[in-house]
Order: sequence, then structure tokens, then C-alpha cells
Amino acid sequence: MLQLPEKYRILDAAVLRWIALITMLIDHTAASLILKGILLPAAPIVIGTPLYTLYLVYQVMRGIGRIAFPIFCFQLVEGFFSTKNLPRYMLRILLAGLLSEIPFDLALRQALFDWKYQNVMFTLLLGLCMMAVMERFKKTPVLMLLLGAPFPAIAHFLNTDYGWKGLALIAVLYFFRSHQLLQLVLGALSICWEWPAIFAFPLLALYNGKRGRSLPRLVTYLFYPAHLALLAVLLHLFFRT
Repeated sequence: MLQLPEKYRILDAAVLRWIALITMLIDHTAASLILKGILLPAAPIVIGTPLYTLYLVYQVMRGIGRIAFPIFCFQLVEGFFSTKNLPRYMLRILLAGLLSEIPFDLALRQALFDWKYQNVMFTLLLGLCMMAVMERFKKTPVLMLLLGAPFPAIAHFLNTDYGWKGLALIAVLYFFRSHQLLQLVLGALSICWEWPAIFAFPLLALYNGKRGRSLPRLVTYLFYPAHLALLAVLLHLFFRT
């Protein structure tokens, strides 16, 4: 497998997870507090004003946030191959998605329930299901592709975060897992429509395959709904729209 020399692969799974969590927090802070709380209520935004400067800050923060999703997808694929209990892995992501949906809607959609758009945990769950089906039928490539194809369509129908394009990225990372260079290059190409996300892939090239010292699993899963709930509270208390 073509990859960087070991001495350059300095990032373990825990460090990558921290990078993803922090960049996601930056992204959601911009999308919630800055956009929903300040920019939209004060529109229109005029070039040369302090509001326009804040808009540029917002754009930079959203760009930084694009790094998170490819890392989460990469770790989902790694987790799929390393887990000893796939149904339990799926259940954890499902519960995190259900627990996150109201905070997600309140923080980013400004509604208690918004069935028009679903949080990213459901995208990751569909990705796990897709990989499970494809792995089951990997010895029959045509059947594997036919049975895997409906999952991006389901993501599109449910309008999950990143939708069918997110499932396409997961599929690429799954198919080319044993060929790191192809995996990262094709992964970057598959999400180049969100061009700042490409900057996640040099970080993934530095992955050394080690677990590292991570937070307890429960804390990691609760971070997603917890940070969205905090943003929703802050948006309601300090940025009433």
C-alpha cells in the first residue's frame, strides 16, 4: 500500500477526532450564532461595514468547518472494519442522531422540528448500512453495487446532511481503503464541490493507524447533541430573531 513513510504519519485516531470535533464546533458556531443570530437579522450586508467584516469571518469559519466531515467519514470506515459489534455501533449512531435532531433543528434551522433536513448522524448511519451490505456481497460485485446503490438515494430522499454526496464519499473511502493514495485522491475529488473539505485529506495522509488516547466513547457521541443544544440556548438567549 502506497503511503507516507512512517516517520511522517504522526496523527492517531484520537487527534483526528479532536480536529473533527473542533472544526465542527467552529462551523456550527458560525452557522448558528453568527449567521442566524447576527447576519440574517441585520441584512442586507454592505461591503466596507463591520457587518461585512463579520460576514468574511463567517465564511472563513464555515470553510474551516468543512474539514470535519471527511474526517468523520474516514473514521467511520475505519470503525466499520475494526468494530467487534457492528449492530451496537449502528445503534450508538442511531441514538446520537435521534438525540441530536431537536438541538440540530433549534440551532441551525430555528425550528423545534424540521423534517425537511436531517442531521449528519443519519448520513453516517446510512453509510454504515451501505458498507455492511456491500461487504456482505463483495464476492459478487454486480450484486454488491446494486444493493449498495439505494443508500445514497435514501439519503437524498431523507435530505440528510451532505445527502447522497456524503454517501458517495463514504463509498469511495470504503472501496479504496487498501490503497491509501487512491483513497485520499479520489476522496478529495468526490467532495471537491465543497472545496475547503479537500484540506482534510492531507491530515488523513498523516494517520498512523493507532487509536491514541481518546475521550470516553460516551463523551464523544454526546458531544454532537450537546454542542448543538448549547448553541441553541445561546441563540435563544442572546440572539433572539
